[in-house]
Amino acid sequence: FKDIEFEITESVVLENIETLARYFAALRSLGFKISIDDFGSGNTALSFLKSLDVDIVKIDKSLIDDAESSHKRRTMMKHIIAMSHELGMEVVCEGVETRSQLDIVRSMGCDIVQGYLFARPMPAESLAAWEASRGQSPVGRRIAETELRWRNA
Repeated sequence: FKDIEFEITESVVLENIETLARYFAALRSLGFKISIDDFGSGNTALSFLKSLDVDIVKIDKSLIDDAESSHKRRTMMKHIIAMSHELGMEVVCEGVETRSQLDIVRSMGCDIVQGYLFARPMPAESLAAWEASRGQSPVGRRIAETELRWRNA
């Protein structure tokens, strides 16, 4: 189960924090990973991170969009990343579209970066060819084959 990740949006977490804390603990005890998506997109309560047993915080694209021009956004991102790391969580920055944004999130210590700078969304069956064109590992081929088996099952 260590490779299976349950992802829930920040807005849902804020609505049901006590119930979700129990569910998250149960899922993590079975070996699943838990991530919070769209973090920073709404009425973020940074204090709720200490109440939840999650593995990954995914910073919303809306914070990344303004990172180049807004000192306030960069400050928020820097502290979200630092606090998440202090709590033992991995951080994903979503929606990175420019080299400048990439440099900013890297300098802040972001663990994983996603966005159009790297690739547009694609069907699973296209992933292997995309990886091969970039000299990447055959992981995409295995994912695409699994996805096709699931669709045909």
